Amino acid sequence: MKARDRKVQKMTRDGLVEKNLNDQTTVRVSSRTGDLKLERKEKSGRNESLRAVHLARDEPVAGQKIRSRHRTVTPEKPQRKEKNVSRLRTDEKSAGEGKFKEKEERILAESRGDSRKATTGGTTRPKQKKRLQFVEKEMEKSPRQHSNRQKVLMQETQQGIKRKKLLFEGEKDAPEKISGKKSVPAGGSTDVVLRSAALAARQKLSETEDENAAVEGVSHLELNAERAVRLKQRSVRAVKNHHAAKNRRMERRRDKAQVTLLYREALEKDEKLKNSLILKKRIQKQRIKREYAKAKRTEQSMGTATVGTIDYIKKIGGKVTDFFKENRKVFISIGVLMALMLLIMSSFTSCASMFLQNVVNYAGAGYMSTDQAIRDADLYYTQLEANLQERINQMETSNPGYDRYRYNVDEIGHDPFILISYLSAKYEVFEFDSQIKADLDALFAAQYGLTSESSTETITEKKTVRVGESLGQVVTSGYCPCAICCGVWAGGPTASGVYPQSKHTIAVDAYTPKLPLGTKVVMNGVEYTVEDTGEFTRYGVDFDVYYDTHAEAEAHGHQTWEAYLADDNGSNQVEVVTTSTESVYSVTLTNRSLTGICQNRLNTQQKALFSAYNETKGNLQMFESPLDFNWHYRISSYYGYRIHPISGLNAMHNGIDISAAEGTSIEAGLTGTVKVSGYDSGYGNYVVLTDEDGYEITYAHLSSRSVSAGEQIEKGTEIGKVGSTGNSTGPHLHLELSHNGEHLNPVFYFETGDSMPNGNVEYSSEAAKRLVEYALQFQGVPYVWGGYSPAGFDCSGFVSYCLTNSGVLNTGHMDCNGLLGMMTVIPESEMQPGDIIFFQGTYATEGASHVGIYIGNGQMVHSGNPNKISDIYNPYYQQHWMCVARW
Repeated sequence: MKARDRKVQKMTRDGLVEKNLNDQTTVRVSSRTGDLKLERKEKSGRNESLRAVHLARDEPVAGQKIRSRHRTVTPEKPQRKEKNVSRLRTDEKSAGEGKFKEKEERILAESRGDSRKATTGGTTRPKQKKRLQFVEKEMEKSPRQHSNRQKVLMQETQQGIKRKKLLFEGEKDAPEKISGKKSVPAGGSTDVVLRSAALAARQKLSETEDENAAVEGVSHLELNAERAVRLKQRSVRAVKNHHAAKNRRMERRRDKAQVTLLYREALEKDEKLKNSLILKKRIQKQRIKREYAKAKRTEQSMGTATVGTIDYIKKIGGKVTDFFKENRKVFISIGVLMALMLLIMSSFTSCASMFLQNVVNYAGAGYMSTDQAIRDADLYYTQLEANLQERINQMETSNPGYDRYRYNVDEIGHDPFILISYLSAKYEVFEFDSQIKADLDALFAAQYGLTSESSTETITEKKTVRVGESLGQVVTSGYCPCAICCGVWAGGPTASGVYPQSKHTIAVDAYTPKLPLGTKVVMNGVEYTVEDTGEFTRYGVDFDVYYDTHAEAEAHGHQTWEAYLADDNGSNQVEVVTTSTESVYSVTLTNRSLTGICQNRLNTQQKALFSAYNETKGNLQMFESPLDFNWHYRISSYYGYRIHPISGLNAMHNGIDISAAEGTSIEAGLTGTVKVSGYDSGYGNYVVLTDEDGYEITYAHLSSRSVSAGEQIEKGTEIGKVGSTGNSTGPHLHLELSHNGEHLNPVFYFETGDSMPNGNVEYSSEAAKRLVEYALQFQGVPYVWGGYSPAGFDCSGFVSYCLTNSGVLNTGHMDCNGLLGMMTVIPESEMQPGDIIFFQGTYATEGASHVGIYIGNGQMVHSGNPNKISDIYNPYYQQHWMCVARW
């Protein structure tokens, strides 16, 4: 019998071994998975050799696709390659280690001679450990994983694979060097430093520590303890985030309740709005919500809430109500369109909701800049326009020595709403600074074009001369009945059929007669009658005087006499034709569309805002309309700089002038106190109203006053009637607005009525209708100074041609003053289509300087550049208004 072997077990560097004391053989009995990894990294043993064999075997060939159990990676796609190669190498490494473990266990079992099954780890503990490692891997990147990724990077670097995005510890190019910004982790800079130091120490220790299971266990225990602490920190942050989210929800609920309260207060102030359509209510609530949010943001940025901001929010309800009153026609149209759209989109709830929201957002557009910024920007533009008008008025002084000055000048003026809407759409909130000033200069240069030129021209004109008036200086010559003077007509009768008489008969040019046959004139105290014709205009002669002998005729030569229209003429006036060669200085001003210029300088989003601002008029209106019609179309002079209609100076105008018929009722724009009700040499009869908020309104040039100083008054109450008292050129209302002593442009802050201020649209006669229809066919005909044909018209030539050729009135070619002298001036309130409108002061001349034919609906057709239809209530034409006349 063989003696029983004496065996002992002891722990060595290779793990737990069993030694046979009889034959001195040893057998390794340890089966733990962790023990298989206990070798130094610097040693090259069997384990690394096996792993190298597996990696070399599975190394992909260049150009081939790499397949894993998750996805297929194509090397030609660089963006996906980096992620998939990293995942593939990790999978291959795990697979290689698994195969190595299986082989180790199989060899160990055979050497022990026992009947244990060959498993991946020998027990279930390694599987559990693997699952824990997987959970830890998902929860947080452990230092060991970071080391694995670093190994993969090293292998790829050796193989020539470049990585551009994944950067690990120890690399030269840190993320902040690439992006130019320092990235700060959420845990804070101190936490990052401590964690990085601990990680570096642990890695250093793992490189030098003895391969001992106890040491490794302590290391894992320490790592798990750190993870537990971090999980606790995360749970604390989660609780804090939960409380913060709860506070935000509560704050939103408070904001919603506050907006609802403000909305209900607004409804209580206006019963009409309370009973109005749901669309109006939604728009008002949306407006209040936006203003509340804006005030809250301002409060948070300032660190405190101001009473003025909250008071402003509480006033929004009334402000938006006023906006609805002004634009109720617009909102009725919007409601109809919305109803149609909702019918079409009834099956698409989200589309209908989006459409309604867009309508609400669009309708709430309003200027966001301060009153001072709006005033200063518009004031600067009016100064540029006043300077331009002054330059045109001084053309003759600046360029003297010409026989004639010819003006073809478009209207000068702009719509303040267009200008401020443009600035608000482009800059949203602006201040009047160098940038805004430069932008306004560019707009002005694009809108107006002024040119001038000099020339020498032969001018033929016709004018009307009344009995006793001078025909001017005329050139005369002499002729007799001989063949030298008369040729084949020698000794015969005159062109009028009578025989000529000395000191009685004169002749005019047959093709360009100075006067018609039969006209009587007085020259050198002798009355002559136009009885004959000839051809002498080419010699510069106006009249050829008849003599009985050739000697007398030859002795007359060329003499210049002054001629007068004689009293014996059967008509009170005659048309005189004059031909002369003159030096002419021509001035042309072109006014392009400001709206089109502004749109061309905006992008798509800004154009939408520009249109919205123009629709809502900036949503600044807070005072009742002074007149019961839409007076925007009757403004004869805007707020700002202008050429004063009486003094002719470039001066500031602190209000607006609204043209209206005398006796038109004027209503109070606010609820407050009558500060002044009296008379002034400049204002005439005027009334000043004030309220508790510091606003002050002045109504001037009234024909009568209905209130007294100190009286309490409600808005909408009549305070007087339109007149022309004081320093005034005609019936109009002068309206001023100031706040705490600072003047504001009233056009932005007052409502307007709904009706249009047009005269009677019915024709006074069939002849008037015929005149209008005939005149409208010449739209587009170019402007020609002195033109009297469809090839080209000037203003008086166009009106004269239409009156004559339509069969209404045979005027011939007359100038503006000649046409006015043939007609009867009527009040503007009686104006009807077919009447003739006269303007003055469009350039430096006496009397009427421009004329057009009224066609109804506040419009006229006239010879502009070219013939066109224009609004007679344009501020430019209202400023130069003279009178209306009927033929």
